[in-house]
Order: sequence, then structure tokens, then C-alpha cells
Amino acid sequence: MYINKQDYNHLRNVIGSLMIKQFKGKDKQDQYRAVIDMIFEQFPPFTKKGGKTT
Repeated sequence: MYINKQDYNHLRNVIGSLMIKQFKGKDKQDQYRAVIDMIFEQFPPFTKKGGKTT
């Protein structure tokens, strides 16, 4: 399955938001977001060259 970068970023934001909601202490959301971003940096968007989707 291939997704474009826009859909990948949307997925990352949705998953990140769901993970943040599981934690108490909303004042630490920036820290949680930084960890989520580090995780997603390990998994580049599943796109073919040229950004085509299938």
C-alpha cells in the first residue's frame, strides 16, 4: 500500500493526537509530540518516487 505525503502527515497527526489523549498532564503535549515525531522519522512516507499512489 502506498500513500502520499499529505495522507502520511495526516495519519501521523491523528495517531499522535490519540496517543497524547492517553496521557494526563496536557502541559507536556510538546514533549509527547517530540517523541511521536522521532518515531515517525524512522518510517518515511510509504510513497513511490514521484509521490504516486496506488
